[in-house]
Order: sequence, then structure tokens, then C-alpha cells
Amino acid sequence: MKSNYTRIQLTFLWLLYFLQNNHRQLVLQKMKLFLQFVRDRYKIQTRELQEEFVYQLSVKSEIKAEKIQKILDSYRAIDFSPEIQERILADFHQQIESFYKNCK
Repeated sequence: MKSNYTRIQLTFLWLLYFLQNNHRQLVLQKMKLFLQFVRDRYKIQTRELQEEFVYQLSVKSEIKAEKIQKILDSYRAIDFSPEIQERILADFHQQIESFYKNCK
């Protein structure tokens, strides 16, 4: 029950941020959920997103390190940008969804 309620809340927040054109906040929330997924599924610490993190996640998820690094690089670029265009949001979303779809 709690899981469904949380999903409804997150869907509402996503819709709200999207309607407000708050693409930056959408990316921040998407990354937060991604890191929570990594912690829960692979038991990997997500405090330092450096080479060791990329290596561990690549080994456990069977996703190429380059794809994981691209997610991190995209996130860092977005995190330092004051304004995010819809195209950048869509690209980031696609990278994360590709990870979910292909991870082991």
C-alpha cells in the first residue's frame, strides 16, 4: 500500500514540475530515485559517484561503465545549469530508463 501511495505522490510531483517547466527539479528527483534504486538493488553506497562507484555498478548491473558515466556526466552538467531545456530533460530521462530496462 505504501509503495502505491509513494508512486502516486511521485507522479503528482512530476506532473507539477513538468507543468511548471521546472525541468531542473525533475532531473534532481529522477537522479534521487535512480540512486535509491542503486542502493536498494545493488547495495552500493552512492555518496561518492566516482570511478569506484561506476565500476561496482557496472559489474553488478551488467551495464557498460561508459553508459553509467554518461548518466553521471549528464546529471552533473544539469546540476550546474540554472535552466534546463526539454530536450536535455528527455535525453536524461532516456538514459535512466535505458539503465532500468537493461540492468540485471
